Amino acid sequence: MITETPAAKVTGFVHRNITDSVRRVLQDAGIIEYYLVPSRSVMLKKRKAPFGLILEHRTVDDPADRVICFVPPEWGRSVANLIIRGGDLSKPGRGSVMVENVTISRAHDLCDPTNNTCMTEESFPDGPARLRDGLTGICCITQRGEGDNVARIALETGACVPLVTFGQGTGVRDKLGLLRITIPAEKEIAIFAATTYDADEIMDMIIEIAKLDQPGKGFIYLFPLEGGLINMKVFRGTHQHAASIEQIVAAIDEIKGDSRWRAIAHQPDQIGRPAKTYLRGLKSLSYICNEGRGEELVLAAMEAGAPGATVNHMHYAGRRGFGEQGISPAREMISMIVHPSQVDSITDAMTGKGALDDETHGLFFISPVPKAYTYI
Repeated sequence: MITETPAAKVTGFVHRNITDSVRRVLQDAGIIEYYLVPSRSVMLKKRKAPFGLILEHRTVDDPADRVICFVPPEWGRSVANLIIRGGDLSKPGRGSVMVENVTISRAHDLCDPTNNTCMTEESFPDGPARLRDGLTGICCITQRGEGDNVARIALETGACVPLVTFGQGTGVRDKLGLLRITIPAEKEIAIFAATTYDADEIMDMIIEIAKLDQPGKGFIYLFPLEGGLINMKVFRGTHQHAASIEQIVAAIDEIKGDSRWRAIAHQPDQIGRPAKTYLRGLKSLSYICNEGRGEELVLAAMEAGAPGATVNHMHYAGRRGFGEQGISPAREMISMIVHPSQVDSITDAMTGKGALDDETHGLFFISPVPKAYTYI
């Protein structure tokens, strides 16, 4: 059993047509294993009326994938650069990439991320990684059907093109008595990055629009990024000028060295509304296992004090022969936001139910959550 191993979690958000190119460049570079999470990429499209008038923008989406791999922390930015080169993500509209520093708290021996790469210096593409610093990740879990409303905020503020994934939720819904019948278990998870200067303001906008101050409406949190490259092409369609606004913004970012210049002006809470009470200093405790084992382990986590969990399905790919050893290509990820004092007791409870056995092949990883919000 592997314990307390630092790692970099590298996530590429790419259109499904680009996924195979990203997979090939990872495999060619020696990345032994990775995960694919089916998602959809949400953009805005202008609706034109007669006489050249433009109506309200509508959201449209494309099939996309989250490509996730865990590598030693010193390789994180280099692997992100591989994804950028493989998917040609430096061009607006093709996708985003994020690098997070995480801790593998416990893992089955076959899931050790320190053995997930055969990379050498020769594996890296020429040139520096085109990653931006000063970014913060935003994750919002809402009722199914509300993901586009959250995505629209990210798009209309020009923050980033978000990815939306389906999931199954439990926790608050199970504690609301008769009210639970009005809250579906199916969830949508919207994930994107914004400049650190804008993240708090965008978070507040989402809380207001998605009504997260009401029971069972959802949960939002911020998470730190080591670096990233964000897709700024928030509009679909052709443009009428030599360069699109997204290309201009990307060029100014390059000149300025960061994106502080385009920070959103702070808007104070509306007069008469109570001040928000944020949750601070929490941890994201995530767990990946063979599909079919998650339900029992979620119950163990809840009994140990986890306030809630979201489960989504993923495809395991990469290392040959793993299927014969019991690691299923069908995997699922359980995500929980908990107080740091709960991490060990929840992990112990899940381990006691077989989270790390040879039928489950589990992997726990932890990352900080500096700020979160939900109805309390």
